[in-house]
Amino acid sequence: MGEQHYAAVTGDLVASRQQPHGDRAELQRQAIQVLQELNDELQHDLARPAVLTAGDEIQALFSAPSRLVRFVQAIKDRLFGPTDPRHDVVFGVGWGALSTGLLPEAKGVEQLDGACFHRARAMLGVARKQKTWVVFQGFGAEDDRVLTSLFELMGAIRSGWTTTQSTYADGLREGDRRIDVARHFGVSPSVITESLQLSHYESIVNGEETARTVLRRFDPRPDETGTSSDGPTDH
Repeated sequence: MGEQHYAAVTGDLVASRQQPHGDRAELQRQAIQVLQELNDELQHDLARPAVLTAGDEIQALFSAPSRLVRFVQAIKDRLFGPTDPRHDVVFGVGWGALSTGLLPEAKGVEQLDGACFHRARAMLGVARKQKTWVVFQGFGAEDDRVLTSLFELMGAIRSGWTTTQSTYADGLREGDRRIDVARHFGVSPSVITESLQLSHYESIVNGEETARTVLRRFDPRPDETGTSSDGPTDH
């Protein structure tokens, strides 16, 4: 069967170093909280818990690559206001083997190494330079291009979202129905529907599902239910 492969994800909290000390510290605190939430949610698909390193860099290692779609989406929706250009995040994703193996359970993701991490870091450099949301390498030239282009298009659409639209979208991905999201924010369901239409939410959902479809081919086991567990239940 050959070496086991993993999807390494390396993210950069762009421009956080240029923020005032108090703002940077608060952003780091929020990032750690979001990563803890996602570690709980995605624990069965992460080879090691995701961490914040060097104060500004996110490291994660997925055994099931399709689940990284949820990871990068949730970080962007929960951590950053789309209208604040100082706050953004870019990612590099690399598929490949580990040169270190997984090491003992006590070892964290930041102590692992291998082709997947080298590719992720190289693609993070491309994402920074091109100001592209997520760049992929290692899945094959065609799939790398398809995945990177999908996220580039989704990032372009999302760049026009308001913080409210981003919050509504993430609520639906959490599994809430539109009526529940509306009740939570004290608005009518029609307000939610109008907001989602204006934000082209359906196009984003379709893009995310297409990305998951490509990445599921690299998952270690088939999805027995035939549906993605990180997709919205009512949109």
